[in-house]
Amino acid sequence: LNDPHSRGLWCLELRGFLEVGGVHTLPDQAPPLAASAPAEPEGQVLQISIPAGVSSGQTLSVTVPDGQQLNFTVPPGMAGGSELQLWYDPVAGTVSPLV
Repeated sequence: LNDPHSRGLWCLELRGFLEVGGVHTLPDQAPPLAASAPAEPEGQVLQISIPAGVSSGQTLSVTVPDGQQLNFTVPPGMAGGSELQLWYDPVAGTVSPLV
């Protein structure tokens, strides 16, 4: 309402509706938000290097941010020295290659 571009007739009507006899009728602060369930941790992308001597189809283990060791299968076309991105889902407790 205090915006210089908000000076039209609608502004005066709205101000009259919100203010009664000079008394501001809106609450001083926003009502508290309803309690919600704690947010689930989001997944994240992990970047790894495939160790030398490893080829596609082999199972590798990777340590994820919470300290767990999780297994995944090296996807086709990947070999030792390749960079690979994995999607870590902390809720499911899984990692999967992003290819």
